[in-house]
Amino acid sequence: MYIEYAPQSLIGAWFGPAPKGTRFTTMGWPVDAGGLTDELIRLRDRYGNPEVYVTENGACYDDQLLATGSILDNDRVAYLRDHLAATSHALAAGVNVRGYFVWSLLDNFEWVEG
Repeated sequence: MYIEYAPQSLIGAWFGPAPKGTRFTTMGWPVDAGGLTDELIRLRDRYGNPEVYVTENGACYDDQLLATGSILDNDRVAYLRDHLAATSHALAAGVNVRGYFVWSLLDNFEWVEG
């Protein structure tokens, strides 16, 4: 989520627009892999570099079934590539990342079929 200054709001801030060029999931959530790097570094700095595990990292996208029976899923591939790279940047910055786990086959199944 993006926040902007909003003096008329009870808390002085409110949800703002995503920066131009931001990609979104099918659910309309903005995708910013750099935020993962930033948050991992923040955890390192705030809590003395504990062991960190990134869990349930994934995104909802519409895939495309091809006539060959293959699935074209470029958005999800790009999401995972970018988030693995973001985790790699955090590792290079000295964050003690011990694992990275993507959604499993049935994660969030209950949102649609539960």
